[in-house]
Amino acid sequence: MRPLCALVLLLALSLSQSLCAEEKDNAEIEDAVNVTTFSLKDGTKIQGASWSSLGDKDLKSYLINTLEGRRMIVLEKELQGKADELVALDKLPEKSRAEVLKTRAAAAAARAEAEASEKDEQMVTVQRRRENEKRKGMNLALDEIALARTVISNADQIVRNAPIEIARLDAHYDAAKTELGGSKDYVSGYLGGGYRDTRRSDYLRDQMVTAAEEKARLERGRKEAQDVLARTSETLKQLDTRATELRKELDAAEAETKLALKQAREAARERMQERLKEQQQEVKDPANLEIRPASAPAPRDAATTLVLKDGTRVKATTILEDPDGRMTIKDEQGKILYVDGKDVQKRE
Repeated sequence: MRPLCALVLLLALSLSQSLCAEEKDNAEIEDAVNVTTFSLKDGTKIQGASWSSLGDKDLKSYLINTLEGRRMIVLEKELQGKADELVALDKLPEKSRAEVLKTRAAAAAARAEAEASEKDEQMVTVQRRRENEKRKGMNLALDEIALARTVISNADQIVRNAPIEIARLDAHYDAAKTELGGSKDYVSGYLGGGYRDTRRSDYLRDQMVTAAEEKARLERGRKEAQDVLARTSETLKQLDTRATELRKELDAAEAETKLALKQAREAARERMQERLKEQQQEVKDPANLEIRPASAPAPRDAATTLVLKDGTRVKATTILEDPDGRMTIKDEQGKILYVDGKDVQKRE
């Protein structure tokens, strides 16, 4: 038994160590940043938090979002290579670390917003499903009420018409009986003898029998219709009571659905206002203000004409400048140009 206990203890210890190592690795991954390093042919290295490619052939370029929060465009033919690596968060420059943390906070806020929106949507969906079930039950009750009223109408018509039909049959029976009582059979003679003709009497007897049978069927039908009328009338009262209850339940379900929609909209509005307050606070916070040196002016989005020292004029819609004075230009035709800031004579 002792060797077995020692083996179990050893396995538990190994499992605990592996779990701790896994948690440590996960923590290290969370504290690391996936960075793509672009190496240019002139020896410059650009670290990007994210990037995308644009253009094709000779104009194929990479739009890079650097760790400092700037955007740069690099032509592929000037690129020597790129490599992905995990960089510890505490190894990044302060500005880059702040930008990464800001991006992660924005991603976390987006996830929280998505989860809250999904929760609100699920709540509204549950209420709508409940409302649809109540409406389905209400429609079914209305169909049963309509059917019951149709049965009552048909039964009532049978009960109303039965006395008239019975009176008609009684009159027909009495007329045949009277004629049969006062009539005589026709006697036909012929050479050597004679015979009695009873065809008319037989016809009248058949009419009396038929009228009596029809009267019996009508009386039985009237009795059955009266029973159906009584039962269905009682059922209709129960259906009306049930329909009234279902109407109240449906109204309550509709009110709950409207309330759920209102609460979801209000919650979304409150979250949006909270985000706006946080953004305004970030703008007002002096720590978030960025002072750009003269060598790195802000990107220009307005159309600008650059006059180079050789007399060339370039009308640019977008200009990006790096701290070394190199300029990435997008002209009116959408072409990407690279110009050294020293070659620019003036801007118009």
